[in-house]
Amino acid sequence: MKKILVCILCLYTFSLSIADDGWKDFYKEARRGLRSKISADRVNTIKSFAEQDHKDSATVLVGLISKRSTSPEERLAAGETLGKFKSEDALKYVYTIVSKNVNAAPAIVRAFAEMNHEKANLVFANILFRAKGSAQLTAAINAIGKKSEQSEKVCLQIIARLKGKSFQSVKKACVRALGGIAYTKSVPVLAELFEDRLLSELAHDSLKRLTGKDIGLSKSDWLKWYEGNNGFTPANKQLEEFQKNKEVATKAEKKRAKEAGETQFFGVTIEGKNVLFVLDKSGSMVAPAYGSTRIQVLKNKFKEMLDGLSEEISTAVVFFPGSKVYPASGVKKADAAYKTKLKKYIDKIGPGGSTPISHAMQYAFEKVVSKRDIDTIYLLSDGQPNNPPEQVRKLIQALNADSYLEIHTISFGMTSKFLKDVAADNNGTYTEIQ
Repeated sequence: MKKILVCILCLYTFSLSIADDGWKDFYKEARRGLRSKISADRVNTIKSFAEQDHKDSATVLVGLISKRSTSPEERLAAGETLGKFKSEDALKYVYTIVSKNVNAAPAIVRAFAEMNHEKANLVFANILFRAKGSAQLTAAINAIGKKSEQSEKVCLQIIARLKGKSFQSVKKACVRALGGIAYTKSVPVLAELFEDRLLSELAHDSLKRLTGKDIGLSKSDWLKWYEGNNGFTPANKQLEEFQKNKEVATKAEKKRAKEAGETQFFGVTIEGKNVLFVLDKSGSMVAPAYGSTRIQVLKNKFKEMLDGLSEEISTAVVFFPGSKVYPASGVKKADAAYKTKLKKYIDKIGPGGSTPISHAMQYAFEKVVSKRDIDTIYLLSDGQPNNPPEQVRKLIQALNADSYLEIHTISFGMTSKFLKDVAADNNGTYTEIQ
């Protein structure tokens, strides 16, 4: 028996040695890849860590996520790769990080949500109550909303976050979560949001998911229905399933908004409270359009939109190339004085240069979005970006990973698969102007 135990121990030690050598060889090669000067090579190297599902590999990925110099694309790739890990030691390692630090990097929180750890709900509840970062809160609340059974204490805290001074990304996550949790008292809370221009449509969606009913957009009708049916059995249709049926409803909503005379920009209804426009002024915008030039049509349409814009909305604009935000403060309420100044600024804009969409969006996120609680971006361009479209698409996806903004895209004078994909990636709509 002793000889058998020794033999088993020797075999186990030998297998560990092979595994260690395999990891050492892999990591030696991976370090070369991570030092590459080509971003795509670094991203592909990070994705290759999925083949090494263990704590050592997870440690490297967490380190990359936490490192300030890591690019947005690399951080997104590291988080997505980490989220695929299922080994016991990797799960334990990541669990230790997020359970002890409620303000852990958002990419780590999102990765942990994908790992299906048995104590995940407790971790996310802890983040919900204690975290300060909006990105961490949004990731945790999104995860909570995927599990229909939650304590009343958790539900009340979600409602408190919704009603408090939270970033718009957090408020949206709260509304989505209330549609997925079997908490019937959410109905009057969601119905009250019909008076909120940013959250009304989302609240309507969550009410339909929660109740399985569609009583329309009247707060009083929903409250009346709830008064007579407060013991209803929650339907709790999950977000992914519900969104499959949203495309037709979205088209109908756009038509209704146009008929109702809501403020639009090239036929796109302006939504949100803090809105950023990222607009193309490249050389190709001198091309003829509607009896004028594209750049002049853009300027005219923008000023028309400003005239109808509610003073409740704060807005800013970034033109590219030569990214610079106006106003310098980031965003400003659309009162009469600001509209006059913005129109004068728009009049001075002239076309020229290339189409550096990646630089413009990076500037927008770093200088405006992160500081001014932007909730919606409208991106307009008439051409392909300077860099490979798929690379720019991934960059925008990575930049928005922690902000959860809606990015609506407008293609001027061409069909753009790139802009269509960007809108689809970021909960936005794509519009084509010929």
